[in-house]
Amino acid sequence: MNVMLEANPYETPGGDLYDSGVAKVEPIQVEEARKNLGKLLEQAEESGTHFALSKYGKTKGFFVPTADYRRYRELDGDPTDL
Repeated sequence: MNVMLEANPYETPGGDLYDSGVAKVEPIQVEEARKNLGKLLEQAEESGTHFALSKYGKTKGFFVPTADYRRYRELDGDPTDL
């Protein structure tokens, strides 16, 4: 008997919502992000890069591509109109 499990391409059959292998995460200081916001937007959308924004050495937030944000919201059961 063959059993097939269907999973979202970004999920594992075990149910993990985030696969760190899917996205490249780059740390960046808030000041640097301010100076290069346009470039970061393009890089995020083109390559799927996520940016971990830090201030005073502590991660304060993440900058992610719009498609990933939408997918995460849907997986969380709270879709968005963005």
